[in-house]
Amino acid sequence: MGVRYISLAVLALGCSLATAAEPVLVRFDEQQVLKTSLNWLDRRPDALTLPPRVAAPVPGSLPIELDPTGFEHTPPSRQGHSAIGKLLFVNAAGSTESCAATLLGRDGVVLTAANCLIDREGNESADIVFVSLLGTAAQKLYSVVCLAYPEEWRALPSPQAWRFNYAFLKLRSAYTFGGLGVTNALPPKKLERMGFSGALGDRTQMGSESSVVRLRGGVLASRNDTLVAGSSGNPWMRHQVVQSLSSHYDPAQPEIILGPQFSGATMDLMNTVRERCDAPTGSAAGTEAED
Repeated sequence: MGVRYISLAVLALGCSLATAAEPVLVRFDEQQVLKTSLNWLDRRPDALTLPPRVAAPVPGSLPIELDPTGFEHTPPSRQGHSAIGKLLFVNAAGSTESCAATLLGRDGVVLTAANCLIDREGNESADIVFVSLLGTAAQKLYSVVCLAYPEEWRALPSPQAWRFNYAFLKLRSAYTFGGLGVTNALPPKKLERMGFSGALGDRTQMGSESSVVRLRGGVLASRNDTLVAGSSGNPWMRHQVVQSLSSHYDPAQPEIILGPQFSGATMDLMNTVRERCDAPTGSAAGTEAED
C-alpha cells in the first residue's frame, strides 16, 4: 500500500513484556502519489459507475435485541453537504469501488471507514483518492499522501474489531470549502445521517434523521433506512459535528444499522494523521518496511 510505520510501545515487567496497540500509519511517497493521479486520469471518475462498498453483515455484532419500531426517523430526502465526498479506490480484485468520506476542518484530513482501506481478510485497497462534489462543475480530485487506522481493526476478532471501523486520511492539499467537526462526546438522542445511497445512484447525496441508542461495547445503533444501501462511511452528525459513521449490521436484525462510538483513541488517531503525515518520509518513529 505504501511505506508503513508500525510503532510498538513495550513495557518491561521483570521477565514479561506488555505490548500496547499502536495505529497503523501508511505514507505514500511522491512517486506513488503521481502514479495514482495518472491512473485516475485514465479512469475518468466523472464518467465511472462507482459500486459502493455497503455496510457489512457482521453476525453477532448486536449485543442485545432491539425493536426497530422504537427508533424515530424521518424519511430520506435529497440533500447534500460539500464536505461529504467519495473515496475512490481499486479493490484486491482490480475493480473500482467507492465509500463515503468526510472532510474535517480545513487542513485536508478526511474520515472514512477502515474497511474501505483494508478488509478483514487483509486485502488492501490501491490507488486511493478523494473526490469532492462528484458529478458537478466544481468536482475536484485530491491525492492521498497518508492514512491511518486502529491496529485493533486488523488484530481483534470479529465482531469486536468492527468497533474500530474508522480511519483518517491526509490529502495532499487543503480543501477549498472547509470541513465538518468531529467529537467523541456522548451522542445526542437523534443524529442526522448523510451521504450516498445506492437506491438513488452513486452520485446522489441524501440524508435522514434518526434516533440513536448507545450499546455496550462501543457501538451506536440507529434505524436502517435507504441510506444503509449506500456507501460505507456515511457520516452520522449533529450541528455539523460528526459523531459516528455507517459501518455494519447484524444479519439477525437487518433493520438496525451500527456505527462505532468514537473515543479518545479516535481523536488521538486523527491528531496522529495531522501531526505525522506532514513529516518527511523516514522521520517517523518505529519500524519502516516497504510494502
